[in-house]
Amino acid sequence: MLAKLQAFYEKYGPDYVKEVLAGEHDPYGNHISALPVYYAIYGALLILTVLTVAVSYADLGPLSLPVAMLVAIIKASLVVGYFMHLKYDTPFNVLVFFGSLVFLAIFFVFVMVDLNSRGTLVAEQENFSIHRAQDPAEVKPAFVTPKNSDHGGGAHGDKKDGH
Repeated sequence: MLAKLQAFYEKYGPDYVKEVLAGEHDPYGNHISALPVYYAIYGALLILTVLTVAVSYADLGPLSLPVAMLVAIIKASLVVGYFMHLKYDTPFNVLVFFGSLVFLAIFFVFVMVDLNSRGTLVAEQENFSIHRAQDPAEVKPAFVTPKNSDHGGGAHGDKKDGH
């Protein structure tokens, strides 16, 4: 390993090695961010986490959820952009990532519409339901077997009256 580092150092020179370590160049074409960038993003994530906790304790009424979601979106975009390197990735990968988020949002919209409309559907179904009697004596079964029926338990041909 040390031999590879020495060969790299001799091939590219000390200035290029300093640039790579500073995050300015990568001999393989990948983007390397400098450590101060990572520290800045880490600090921003810590501050946003404190803000998330503060929002949970603040009484913002109906604005609590939108503010918490906005902070969560900012934190997620920092993680995706810098720690997952999507900021420096190809446009196709960015398109695939945001396309999947759009389809996820569409899925959640359909689920929320379904959940919010269930009470309305139950109320409409009750309009078409059969009126239920309050007195159990008034309840009539849907199918009544006549009392003089041959179907009382015997086999065919076993008639009680001898026929």
